[in-house]
Amino acid sequence: MNQLFKEKYIRTQDGLRLYLRDYNEYSLKNTPIICLPGLTRNSKDFHNFAKIIYKSRRVISIDMRGRGKSSFDSNAANYWKPAVYMNDIFSITAALNIHNGIFVGTSLGGLMAMQVALVRPSCVLGIILNDIGPDLPINGVKTIHSNLNKLLKFKNWEEAKNYYQDKYNFHHPNFSSNQWLQQTKNTFKSENNLIVSDYDIKILSEAINTSQSNDLWKLYSAIKNIPTVCIRGKLSDILLEKTFNKMKKEKKDLIQITVENCGHNPQLDEPEVIYTLDNFFKSIDQYKSHDK
Repeated sequence: MNQLFKEKYIRTQDGLRLYLRDYNEYSLKNTPIICLPGLTRNSKDFHNFAKIIYKSRRVISIDMRGRGKSSFDSNAANYWKPAVYMNDIFSITAALNIHNGIFVGTSLGGLMAMQVALVRPSCVLGIILNDIGPDLPINGVKTIHSNLNKLLKFKNWEEAKNYYQDKYNFHHPNFSSNQWLQQTKNTFKSENNLIVSDYDIKILSEAINTSQSNDLWKLYSAIKNIPTVCIRGKLSDILLEKTFNKMKKEKKDLIQITVENCGHNPQLDEPEVIYTLDNFFKSIDQYKSHDK
């Protein structure tokens, strides 16, 4: 059993089981953090981030349906219905008795965080957008799909790591061998003596038809009155610099961080990120205490 977090399962409205990690579950002092992962990602991506901040506040990281230890959905179309994700998130926050918090979203998770703000703004005291914005460059999206839209199988972790590093070395040119192995283990799982994808590949079959279907700038306007930090990897092909700049023009109080020598996406444990987020979290705590 991991002493840093407790593993929990929550039942959704349609009967699926969602897995989450609950760090420092009994902390009531400061604003809780709810972490929402990227397209095919899971709760493991936030572990290093949670290890740094959990002593001062509760941290929840979630495997959304079809990812990690959560149930797969027999109806793949549900993977691209915002209302389904909202119901899942609200089922979790209700079960954990969390009335509001700071939402940290990587990639698709950032879009989910903005959707929460649109649907139930009182739940969102702050937002961290990790390498995601209201414009999704088609080339970047296609790269993600082409790399991940099939069930990947490897004989061992070393083979999986070599594949993963070859595909994503551009995004993390400074990663050590250990970091690549950790990223690989965050992406794949051991099953039947093979290393395989740790997500439902049907997620990608739906995504390629729907990724450009919504006006995300309207969604972005939903957070205009919510304190927000946006983090961009300088090499990112998902959050382009022109989009990053436009986001600031549209929301003057947006706090921005650029992570050098990094593409899609920053890991959230970079020193410059932690420094800014620590101050941001404290400002939310102060506002919350004054608002009581």
